Amino acid sequence: MHKVTSTNKATVVDIISRSFDNDEGINYLIPQNRDRQKRLRYLVEYCVEVAMLTGEVFLSDGYKAAALLVNTERKLSFLDTIVLDTKIAFRAIGLGNVIKALKREAKLKSKRPIMNVSYLWFIGVNPDSQGQGIGKSFLGQLALNEREKGRRFILECSPENLNWYQKNGFRIYDELPDAPFQFFMEFVNNENS
Repeated sequence: MHKVTSTNKATVVDIISRSFDNDEGINYLIPQNRDRQKRLRYLVEYCVEVAMLTGEVFLSDGYKAAALLVNTERKLSFLDTIVLDTKIAFRAIGLGNVIKALKREAKLKSKRPIMNVSYLWFIGVNPDSQGQGIGKSFLGQLALNEREKGRRFILECSPENLNWYQKNGFRIYDELPDAPFQFFMEFVNNENS
């Protein structure tokens, strides 16, 4: 597992963009028009930038998987917030979806613990390499890395991914039935990893 620097940021953007191309929860925020894939890439670029400023970004060995982790205690500076949020509004989600995005994020944040937590914002495997155990191995490495730091490791997932996370040591700690990402999960062990 490798910590990402600005030199390999484009690889992360490519992996996450391709992994989430058809994801309902992500596409919920992006206008579904001829620019959808370009807007998705802008959204992922924003997320990578935020994660690099407030947490850590990792690539798996072999550069087939990527993950964005956010340290919930770290916050963006006021200037970074203005610049990044303006970019995402105009380039990715569109002005018409800003209120929808803000409401969604407020609901999600209300369920997240804030102290001593690493939040797995995104994890994705290059679609050409899926089904080979890369994601499982990478997730296990991330979870152990956070445990060694003494941090709780949390995420949100949709019903489609619930079983996979449960098989990989996560348990549900809360639910939000009317959200695209309904289940709030915390890593508890890696016995099945």
